[in-house]
Amino acid sequence: MSQIFTCTVNEVGPASNAPETQSPTVYFQLTDLGGTFDHTWFFAANSAKREMLAVALAAISTQSQVRADVDIPTGPDTNPHPQCHRLYVVAS
Repeated sequence: MSQIFTCTVNEVGPASNAPETQSPTVYFQLTDLGGTFDHTWFFAANSAKREMLAVALAAISTQSQVRADVDIPTGPDTNPHPQCHRLYVVAS
C-alpha cells in the first residue's frame, strides 16, 4: 500500500548491482516532513526511473521539496527497499 508524503530529497543515484529493477536501479533517500520516516532509501519504479531521477536531481539542485507516492517503509533501512511510484517537484 502506498501513500503520498511531502519530502526532502537527501541523496539520489543509480546502482548497477541492485535487485529491485532492471539495471540500473535508481535510488533516492527521502525524509518525510511530517516525520513518518527519516533518511530512508526508496527505489524508483522501473517504468519511470529515468524521469524520477531527473525530478530528484532537480529537487536537490533547486532545494525544493517533492511529493512522493511511496510504499510505506517498515524501518529506516529495509531490504528490499520500498518502491516509489510517483515523484513530483513542489514549487517554492
